[in-house]
Amino acid sequence: MNKGLLLLVALAFAVSSNCDTMTTPAYDSSWLMITTPTKNENLWGMKNVSIAWENWLGENYTYSVAISEDGKRFDGFLAKGLKTCNYLWNLDENMQSRMWIKVSAIDKKGNIAVESVLPVEFRPAKNQSNQNTDSVDGTDALRPEIPQTCVVISYKNQKVFYFENGKLIHVFTCSSARYPRWDSQPGTYRVFSRERNHMSRIYDVEMPYSLFYDGNRAIHATKVIRLLGRPASHGCVRLHPRDAKKLYYDVSVGTPVIVLPRNTDWSPLINAYKSAKKLPVFLGNISI
Repeated sequence: MNKGLLLLVALAFAVSSNCDTMTTPAYDSSWLMITTPTKNENLWGMKNVSIAWENWLGENYTYSVAISEDGKRFDGFLAKGLKTCNYLWNLDENMQSRMWIKVSAIDKKGNIAVESVLPVEFRPAKNQSNQNTDSVDGTDALRPEIPQTCVVISYKNQKVFYFENGKLIHVFTCSSARYPRWDSQPGTYRVFSRERNHMSRIYDVEMPYSLFYDGNRAIHATKVIRLLGRPASHGCVRLHPRDAKKLYYDVSVGTPVIVLPRNTDWSPLINAYKSAKKLPVFLGNISI
């Protein structure tokens, strides 16, 4: 074998070895774990999903997030070069019934250090075809499934509800957007960020106790308490500072936020909550 051929073989081996280093994780998956959403969680009806993960390798890594329809080929990259352990995934309307999420930790040389893969589902609830109208006012509107622990926003009632383990804990008066087109669309979201002292760069106003759930929209405290109970904001959901503080410390990242259809009236639940006084009110016991 001549020297030229030997050189080519050596070069091919070096390239092959380098490619293996780029694509094969150096650590096993126990060093990186996707924590939100959970395995096989049904994300049907959500507009966006907060993807969060834990990394025990240290801070000198960036992250990429990709999705797959078969759990093998992850060619749908959502983000690259992330420096924080979270990403807000904006969903489209044509999701497959089952998808896989992959988060990769990348070292300074561009090599994959570790990966975490998680399957999720997008399946309509059973008997949804028989439950998709609002029985209160007769309008055609999606009736979302209400999780046992969640925040619910009612534009019609200008109220924010907080349920914990099926029990109604709080009913707060709020202010939603001044114009309907500024509001979030009805559906299921999740809290993807909590900020104790947030300053809006757009409107240059303080937004204490912010719970972000839909892009730049958040539930937060306001100083303009005289307008609570009627639409007044630029898209966020405003609360009295006292109420915003309570909700902030009750809610964690990943908590579902349900935005009700605009004409859905939850007055029966509000009345039950007021009349119950110190007695508990459970979602399952109220006809809505």
